[in-house]
Amino acid sequence: MDIVRPQESMRKTRRMTGSVCRASVLALTMAGSWSLLAQAPATDAPPAKPDPNAIVNAVAALGGASLQSIRYSGSGTMTMGGGAAPGQALPLTLRSYEVSIDYPASAMQVDLVEETGTVAQSAGAPGGTEAHHIQAVNGDVAWDLTFVAPPADDTPHKGARRKGSATTPAVSVSEPPRLNPAMSLLRRQAIWMTPHGFLKAALANQPALQAAGSGTEVSFYAGAHRYVGFLNSKHQVERVRTWVRRPDAGDVLLDTTYTDYQPFAAVSFPTRITQLENGRRVLDVTVTTVQPNVKVRVPVPAGLTVS
Repeated sequence: MDIVRPQESMRKTRRMTGSVCRASVLALTMAGSWSLLAQAPATDAPPAKPDPNAIVNAVAALGGASLQSIRYSGSGTMTMGGGAAPGQALPLTLRSYEVSIDYPASAMQVDLVEETGTVAQSAGAPGGTEAHHIQAVNGDVAWDLTFVAPPADDTPHKGARRKGSATTPAVSVSEPPRLNPAMSLLRRQAIWMTPHGFLKAALANQPALQAAGSGTEVSFYAGAHRYVGFLNSKHQVERVRTWVRRPDAGDVLLDTTYTDYQPFAAVSFPTRITQLENGRRVLDVTVTTVQPNVKVRVPVPAGLTVS
């Protein structure tokens, strides 16, 4: 029989107790680690899914299902000169800004009446004369036309044509309509940058949808040209971007924002339109009148041909 001395028994007891304590601490540490892992948020959460009905909902919200034409007007500011340096561009204060669009015909007319006379001066009229300038496109044909109010003595400018009647003031045309083929593509793209135009083009060009904040990003190619728009949570077209090539500036990013939507007859339309060109503001218009499905005709003037 083995005899265990008291001192040796006490040492064995201390060793056993220490081993049990170390095992307990290890077990608690592991349990705590698993608990923390279980509470940690997932880092690879799946991306939010876009609303597959975003475009259809926007068409319904803006009243665009049966929209074939539109005319809207207002006033504001505009910078002419395209890609010119800021100091070389012509800033205009617009007393009147009217846009008429025939969507099926890809035709648009922009009718500008400016207060400061800068367009008039560029057309050869005296400083301070009110100018009425038209920029138009129909299919592949783009043209410009400038009207200038006659001087005080009512003498028309040399080579100008008269327009007016007994009840309306006579207005002279500074020059015949002139082709502007360099702006043909840009003006056609402007049609599809309008809120309703963007939705029509998106539906026709297999758009890609992506969740973006509280709304949906819509992107597509129309031919070789890319458009990217944002539909907000109210199903409104809030922003449209596209890239154009200008003969005077190369590739240019046009970034248009639409805000403050209001109902006009059967459609909803923004009452504030701003546009940036490569980050520089070139248009800021407050819209006051909108006419949906009004008769819009933008015929190519007689004698204008594309070579």
